[in-house]
Amino acid sequence: MKSTAAQREARGYATERAVNGCRHASTEDIHALLRHSDAVQRTIAAVLIGERKDDDALPMLCAALQTETKLYTKLALCRAIGQFGAAALPLLLPLLGRIGGNQHTAVRAIDLKKRSFPLPRDIVSRIIIRIGPAALPSLEFIVEHGSREQMLEAIDAIGHIAFTRSNYRSEAVLMRLYASSADDMTRWKVIRAFQSFVSADVESVLRAVLAAGGNEILEAEARRSLDRLKRRRTGELF
Repeated sequence: MKSTAAQREARGYATERAVNGCRHASTEDIHALLRHSDAVQRTIAAVLIGERKDDDALPMLCAALQTETKLYTKLALCRAIGQFGAAALPLLLPLLGRIGGNQHTAVRAIDLKKRSFPLPRDIVSRIIIRIGPAALPSLEFIVEHGSREQMLEAIDAIGHIAFTRSNYRSEAVLMRLYASSADDMTRWKVIRAFQSFVSADVESVLRAVLAAGGNEILEAEARRSLDRLKRRRTGELF
């Protein structure tokens, strides 16, 4: 059932007219709107801060993202933070895996029929993939030195960026992680990410997963990734 205007407004939806009505507000007033009790006003503030690329407000946006509950306001916050590009990474990376409860908590046979790389479930990972290849060096550092919860979400972001941007610089980092980890969740995430890479070394690892057996979910993911590698090489996924 389609939402009514009142229902969308209750979730923080701001019309273009409402945003335009605040375009000439001062920086101080926009900052104040970000703390407003009305979700629509918070959405307007996020939109305008993102458009203005107000560096002083970037920490405020990231802080608001951690507590915001309204759908459209949260989406506006994500878009606004993403508009800052790589400058947002120092504030975003510590938040990987920490916002919301939608992250994967167990290996699962899901998304196996998706043609594209599955969109990360972690909200911060989704913002980071908008930043694109500029985020890869920082994500690689998280994979090698971050906490487990950060590392798991960084793998998803790396896989998505590699898949959509055909940037394979992170392959060696993921290969080392896979070789050194005995954790099923980590291996599952890496195997999923491997569908984004087209090298013979990745294919060899995936075939080894199938040969070893013992875990049906990992095997299913390896088959999916091998199929995606084949299709990427032949251009069928594009």
